[in-house]
Amino acid sequence: MNYLVTFLVLTISFTSFCKEKGFSQPYKIESENYDESIPKGKFKISGTVYYGYGKNKEVLGFAKISTSNFHGTLTDIDGKFSLLISDTAKIVGVFFAGIESLTLDFSDFINGKHYVLSIYCTEAFDVSLKPVIYAYSEKEIDVEMELNYFGKLTFTYPQIENNKWQFKTKNDGTLTDKKGKNYPYLFYEGLLSEKLKFSQEKGRYFGNIIKKDSIINFLEKTLSELAFNEKEQTDFITFWGPRMSSYEKVFVQFLIGEEYDKISSLKINPKPDNLRRIYIIFSEISDANSIDFECQKFYPIKRSGFTVLEWGGSEIKSIGANEL
Repeated sequence: MNYLVTFLVLTISFTSFCKEKGFSQPYKIESENYDESIPKGKFKISGTVYYGYGKNKEVLGFAKISTSNFHGTLTDIDGKFSLLISDTAKIVGVFFAGIESLTLDFSDFINGKHYVLSIYCTEAFDVSLKPVIYAYSEKEIDVEMELNYFGKLTFTYPQIENNKWQFKTKNDGTLTDKKGKNYPYLFYEGLLSEKLKFSQEKGRYFGNIIKKDSIINFLEKTLSELAFNEKEQTDFITFWGPRMSSYEKVFVQFLIGEEYDKISSLKINPKPDNLRRIYIIFSEISDANSIDFECQKFYPIKRSGFTVLEWGGSEIKSIGANEL
């Protein structure tokens, strides 16, 4: 993942970062030892910066690491870095565009020592992953679809122009643009302007807690209830199944219909006879008793006439005690 470097702003304390993210610490000391080559009055840190924490972490190249006196360095493409720090500048900041800034307090680190670290960061924005839009019609029709995304679009395919797609739709779901090129669906991704939260009422969440070995069965059953066909289910499950299965248990909630409007809205001409939009949000959960929840209920739609279906989703990092 490549991120543009922006100016460092030291805003989040070590303590508040840990509390907010639920981690015991945003870095791990892999090793430490005295090094005679380190100049007097300084210590050295090196290691790797990651996006995420646990099994799903990825290295972050081109990250800015800076001390409180603005002496700093960049990580390389593999997230590796090395930096000498004086004993008068033991507050170190890390920042990336689109990534939560954090402040690391190394006041307990000892001069003359070399510390090898793993540093963990998270997204400042929730990412809308792979929203795809299918369209079917019993006879060929011309369609104009306007997308209003509440955030910053990072990718669309086919490329959207003035927030609009124009295409012909067919009974088999093939979408044909003005140049005659065919697509199985419309695609977009982006960074949401506001953080997503699970819907709740008086402390009770709406969703399901699913164990790792039940994820596929749950998704197949739920998507069938929501009137998605086998191809659409396969597209959905092969994308989200591996991400959800990286955890032993997940809490899952679907934003359906009008609830999807907190992500994006669609203006479609002509108006579809049937419209179904679902957006999955999920989070790892270790203790099923940590939240009070009520299982969501789903209902199908008809798929006759001009029908449009959409799915997308986000993994979010807070549920239960971290969110209340």
